[in-house]
Amino acid sequence: MSDFELYSQLLDGLSTILEIPYEKTDLSDLDNANILLRYEITRSGILLYGNELDYLELKSFAFRDYIDAGKLNDLEALLISKRQRMISDALAC
Repeated sequence: MSDFELYSQLLDGLSTILEIPYEKTDLSDLDNANILLRYEITRSGILLYGNELDYLELKSFAFRDYIDAGKLNDLEALLISKRQRMISDALAC
């Protein structure tokens, strides 16, 4: 079974159980999600099923990972800003 088929089956089953249209349901693999997505999901999400201690550990990891990445995000924003200014200056000539 492909990842897409597994995703589709999980999405369909979850939508049926929760009685929510699949168009309004989303699944994410938090082990492989980017730092911001994992943080946002654990910050505002609720545990529907599973071990609460495991979920709290995931929330703690996601928060620490997000905080640790803050300096890298700031550096990335600075580099993008500088690059945009450089392009704007080059186009203005």
